[in-house]
Amino acid sequence: EGSGNVQCLDMLRALRRDPATREALLAELQGVRGESPVLDAEVRRIEQSLRDEATLEVRARRIIEHTALALQAVQLLRSGRSAVSGAFIASRLGGHWGQNLGTLEGDVPFQDVIDASFPSH
Repeated sequence: EGSGNVQCLDMLRALRRDPATREALLAELQGVRGESPVLDAEVRRIEQSLRDEATLEVRARRIIEHTALALQAVQLLRSGRSAVSGAFIASRLGGHWGQNLGTLEGDVPFQDVIDASFPSH
């Protein structure tokens, strides 16, 4: 099995084994509710996707992808680095990106993102 298939199978197994898994995942995703309307909308879509168990297996890769991005956004929001979290959410969840690396919108505070990459000692 490829790593993508293994991730999907692991997710499906965990969700089917214990219903509390779904609730724990959603609680983690909702931990920063209200801080980003784009993330809030993505979390609602993930929640809806997890409810439709009839086609869960077919959609597992897409759900895993969206969940991973949403969890990254949650962690970035918790980090307090608004420039980084804002750019990530806009480009990964909000659709403000191109097919090539580095195609962010012009309103991203690039210097703040760069500065966040080199924390002071």
